[in-house]
Amino acid sequence: MIIGNQKKVDFLIKSVDKDRVSHGYLFFGQEKIGKKKIAIEFAKTLQCLGKDKPCGLCKNCRDIDNNNHPDLIVIGREEKSGDGEGFSGQISILKIRNLRKTLSLSPYLGNYKIAIIDDAHCLNIHSANALLKTLEEPKGKTVIILVSSYPNLLPKTIKSRLQQIKFSLVPRNI
Repeated sequence: MIIGNQKKVDFLIKSVDKDRVSHGYLFFGQEKIGKKKIAIEFAKTLQCLGKDKPCGLCKNCRDIDNNNHPDLIVIGREEKSGDGEGFSGQISILKIRNLRKTLSLSPYLGNYKIAIIDDAHCLNIHSANALLKTLEEPKGKTVIILVSSYPNLLPKTIKSRLQQIKFSLVPRNI
């Protein structure tokens, strides 16, 4: 269940209902307010086989909940090598190249191929440029969601190709 930012959630649900899904989104706002969770729920809505989306019961919803859906790819910053704690701070070009290959394939189980790029502000210049080609010419039913707490760190060329949705803190009285 998602609490808060209901207008944004309703907008995303309506875009699915009206078959007006954008190929690219930027979910941004403060850290730790549920942007990635909403991105995953949106992916479930896009892939759901049930009448009420997301149903949480169909195979697609269950597979997404179990991080096991072949048409949803979630990537983020590289983990540090060595001590294994923390992140290096960048999303490598290799990750983006692999993502591009995966997104070029047709959906296997769902309606869409979906990529969620967490901490998208950590794309380096090379990985951002590699992603730009996919954002300019997405293949088939592809949806790419960038999640960031620092959208100002993203290149303007990336941001200009995305539908931007700002998420806010939830008021205490909810």
